[in-house]
Amino acid sequence: MRKLDLILYFILITAIISFNSCKKIFDPTYEFIFYTSFEQESELNGWEGLSAVNLRNDAPESGGNKSIFVSGGCVIPTAQYTLRAVGVEQIVTFSCYGKNLTYGGTVSICLDNKYISIQVNDTTWTFYECKDSIIWPANKDLSICLHSGGFVGSSMLIDKIKVIKKK
Repeated sequence: MRKLDLILYFILITAIISFNSCKKIFDPTYEFIFYTSFEQESELNGWEGLSAVNLRNDAPESGGNKSIFVSGGCVIPTAQYTLRAVGVEQIVTFSCYGKNLTYGGTVSICLDNKYISIQVNDTTWTFYECKDSIIWPANKDLSICLHSGGFVGSSMLIDKIKVIKKK
């Protein structure tokens, strides 16, 4: 009987630890709207400014094997993905992993003339979570914008982009 008690105790402890480590993933105050980790070429479908040549075999821990290389020297977004209007007003924010290769860049959510963004400036893989949110009107498209460079060339790696609806 003691061996069975020990096994049940071990299962219970393992379940509690597993549940607690997943707390953020199952947080009921957030709902994922969009996610990509750039593991396959098909994940580039819909992105303007990105192609298979942008995939790199460098990723954050637990980020798979690949990320996306973003570079440029222009003042418009280097890459952009449009999320179509969903018919319901929502409040959204986002997170991603980034790595500065040369002067870094920004990841933004853009809506008309409003945006929220993070600056990728760490030279090692870093988790970035936007502390701001934006109201996504029911009848408007929302864009994810990746920008590296300006008047001076720059580059960064981006992975695991998540757009999250706040409840």
